[in-house]
Formats: sequence, structure tokens, C-alpha cells
Amino acid sequence: MTALVDAMACYAIDRHQIDILSLGCVELEFAFTKDQIAKGGIRHWREIISAAMRLQSQNALGQAGLLVGRDRLLRVDGALMKSNPIDLDDYTGPPQSYLLLLPHWSAT
Repeated sequence: MTALVDAMACYAIDRHQIDILSLGCVELEFAFTKDQIAKGGIRHWREIISAAMRLQSQNALGQAGLLVGRDRLLRVDGALMKSNPIDLDDYTGPPQSYLLLLPHWSAT
């Protein structure tokens, strides 16, 4: 969304001249547990930041789609992972199980 607004404002490009390719990443499946729903509280909601970041990303993508048109926007995400996440501070590289997912890219 930021790049779209910059292109339109700084370079005077019409929104109909813009095509967007949005590259996502592999995400973990996320679901609320019964305890999170029933009890709430900070102890039960410490994973909520992942959901908030994902929703913010989807919102920005939706706004970009409204500006340029959904037919001019392509989002590419990896398949959802059920477990074995790649940590943000993992500098050693992806685990071998992640490499097995690479042929399964899908556009959404």
C-alpha cells in the first residue's frame, strides 16, 4: 500500500497504469483456542500479535485492490504451515521441511 501511494503521489502515475505483484510469505495456521475465547486475559492472548499483523497486511492489500482494481493485483502466498515455523531471528536458513513446501506456491 505504501509503495502504491508513493507511486501515485511522487511520480504522478494514474492508478489505472499500475499493476501490483504482492509477495507474501509462509504463515502458520492460526485459530483461537477455547480458553482464549472463554477466559481472555493477557496470558491467553499473547499470540494475538500474529493475528493482528496478518489482518493489517490483509487490510493494506484490500485497500490497494480498491485503488487499482482487483484485476490488477496478484498476491502470491506459500501454503499454510501447521507447525515448525521459521523464526524471524533464524539466520541458519530454513529447515528442510520448509524446502519441501516450495513447489506448492499458490496465488490467492
